[in-house]
Amino acid sequence: MTTIKAIAEEAGVSIATVSRALNNHPSVNADTRLAILQVAERLNYPLDTIQNKQRVGRSVLIIVRQDKVSLEKRDLENNIWNGVQVALENTTIATRVQQSRMTLEEAQQYVSDMSISGLVILGGVVNHDFAGYLIENNMPFVVAGARLHGLSANAVMADVPYGMQQIGEHLIQRGRRHIGFVNGPDDTMTSEEKLNALRYTLFSHQINFPDAHIVASDFSAESGYQQTQQLLERVSGLDAIIFADDTIALGGIRALRERGVAIPDDMAVTGFGDYELARFITPALTTVSFDMRQMGRIAARRLKMLLDEPDDDHWLIRIPTELVIRDSS
Repeated sequence: MTTIKAIAEEAGVSIATVSRALNNHPSVNADTRLAILQVAERLNYPLDTIQNKQRVGRSVLIIVRQDKVSLEKRDLENNIWNGVQVALENTTIATRVQQSRMTLEEAQQYVSDMSISGLVILGGVVNHDFAGYLIENNMPFVVAGARLHGLSANAVMADVPYGMQQIGEHLIQRGRRHIGFVNGPDDTMTSEEKLNALRYTLFSHQINFPDAHIVASDFSAESGYQQTQQLLERVSGLDAIIFADDTIALGGIRALRERGVAIPDDMAVTGFGDYELARFITPALTTVSFDMRQMGRIAARRLKMLLDEPDDDHWLIRIPTELVIRDSS
C-alpha cells in the first residue's frame, strides 16, 4: 500500500504538505496540490478514501497498554491521562481511552478509523512496528512517558539523565561507594538513558561501576525481587542499590529483608517515579519525582499543534525531576 511518506518523497515535499494537500487545507497552493494529487494517482494512492471519508470531527485516542501492569504504573498512567483531559477539556477535541497491545494490526485499525484524529500513547514499552506504521501513514501521535528507540517521534518524558545524576550525587554524599543498579527492561531508551547517566555520574567521581553491578528487570515487584536476589548472589559488599522504578524497588526491598540486610544502615536504597507506595513502605523510599499530570498536559498540547498545523518536527520535551529524600538512604 502506498503511504503518504512515499508520495512526499516522490513529489519532493514534506509529509505535512502532502497531508494538507490531500485534505484540501487552504495553506497549500493550487499548483502544489495538483502536483501532489498527480503523484498520488500515479502511485495508486486511494484518493477516493481521502475525498469521501474525511475524518469526522476531532477525536484523540489515549492508548494504554493492555498488558498486566502494577497498580503503581496504572496510577502513573491515570495521572498522565488526567493531564491530557485537562489540556483538551475546553477545546473541540474529544478524548477517549482504549487499551491496546500496540500491535501492527491495531495500528492499521487506528489509521483507517476516520473518527480518530490523533493518539496520545502512554509510554513505557511501545512496539516498534506499531509506532512505525503510524509514522508511515501520517497519523499524528505523541508518546507520554518515554521516547522511541530508532524512530523519530514526538515524546514527553521525565528528565531521566538529571534524575539519575541526582540519585548518584546523593548516594556519594552519603558515603556510598559500592553501588548496584537494578535497571528496567534492556529494550527501552529510558533504561539506556538511566544507565548512561549513572555511569557518567559515578565515573566523574572515580567510583568503580563494573557490569557485574547491573541487572535488568521488568516493571514489576516480582521481577525486582528476583533480580535483586541475582545481584546479591553475584556481587558482595554493595552498600547501595538504585532501582530504576519504585515498583521494582518494592520487590528489591523484600529481597534485602529476607537476607537480613538493614536499610539504610547496611544498604541505601533508592527508586524512581515517586509513586504513592514510596511514602508508605518501610522505610519510606528515597526516589525521583516528576509531575505526571504536567507530562499529560504537554503531550496533549503538542498533539493539538500537530492537528491544527501539521509539521515534520519531532519534539522531545523533558519534564523537570526532583530528588525526594526519605528514610531508605
